[in-house]
Amino acid sequence: MQLYNGAMLTSARTNMFIVPAIDNSPIRDLIYFPYNGQVGHVAVPLHGTIMIEFIQSYLINKIRFWMYDYDSRITHMQVFAIGDDRMTETLIYEGSAPPGVMSVKFDQQQVSKLKFYNQNGNTLYEHMSTLKIQAYYAFY
Repeated sequence: MQLYNGAMLTSARTNMFIVPAIDNSPIRDLIYFPYNGQVGHVAVPLHGTIMIEFIQSYLINKIRFWMYDYDSRITHMQVFAIGDDRMTETLIYEGSAPPGVMSVKFDQQQVSKLKFYNQNGNTLYEHMSTLKIQAYYAFY
């Protein structure tokens, strides 16, 4: 497991860390950077998950995630917010995520985990590749 800013990447043992010589966790502080022509990111195979677990439950209503954007792949995925009971899953995003940063707004809820599910791979191959994930409460 990796711990950053009050969150853990609990799926780390089943995720693939591309460019292992650098910190390529999706919950790291550093933003987008290339390393010898490659971009550090985490990837999961078809039907795999990236699971972010918070140290405590937080009231959130927005997530942002940065999909791999060195090419034009579009990823078919789902994102679930897991409630305070650490079991109840609420679908907060389902669709085709383009390269780059996506923001998803949803009704505020107490969340203990976020699950990013690779539903159908992407338009180039079967993996889901993510650079960065953020969750927070946004005032509108």
